[in-house]
Amino acid sequence: MGQTISITAYDGFQFGAYLAQPQDKAKGGVVICQEIFGVNDYLKSVCDFYAAAGYLTIAPQFFDRIERDVALDYSPQNLARGLKFIPEVDLNVALDDLDVARQYIRAAGAAKVGAVGFCWGGTLAWLLACRREVDCAVAYYGSEIDDFPNEHARHPVIMHIGDADRTIPPDKLARIKEAQAATPIHIYSGAPHGFDNVQRQGGDPATAELARKRTLDFLAQHVG
Repeated sequence: MGQTISITAYDGFQFGAYLAQPQDKAKGGVVICQEIFGVNDYLKSVCDFYAAAGYLTIAPQFFDRIERDVALDYSPQNLARGLKFIPEVDLNVALDDLDVARQYIRAAGAAKVGAVGFCWGGTLAWLLACRREVDCAVAYYGSEIDDFPNEHARHPVIMHIGDADRTIPPDKLARIKEAQAATPIHIYSGAPHGFDNVQRQGGDPATAELARKRTLDFLAQHVG
């Protein structure tokens, strides 16, 4: 189990983050980028998973600048609520906050740090690899990646996308593949959006396990 801490942003703003520590010396660090539902129980479980795998793991609460401690379930009402946060987020400020979180765990002993993001956070993790410094990034079903066809990762990235993801229909997936031809994209047959969350409706345990194995292999290669 982890703990919620406070981090000071570049502009002096204090935002929360969930920090999960490995049992032994960290192999490296992982920054987890939230979905639109905030740092909820699922996202904390993701942090705990990567901490158990040996990584010092942190999940910044990006929405604290709009509303403190957002942690939503997956009801239709909260889906609508979560979507309302997105237009209020300045992506460059979010990337700055993500970079501060990366530096926090580096200072705590993680020599190298990767980013893993989901949905909106998947796009953010990918943008981090395009615009900032990170040792690698993993983008799970980053549905806004298609909005940035002229940006390209400067650091190693892989993507995970299900071919039954309604937020990334075939035409959007084709555009992402064309624009990001240098980035490996793992496509999962029959997997819907959010497949990593096996407690959520549509979660796919077998696909989630395979994608996490690939993610761990990727982190081992680039982070440690």
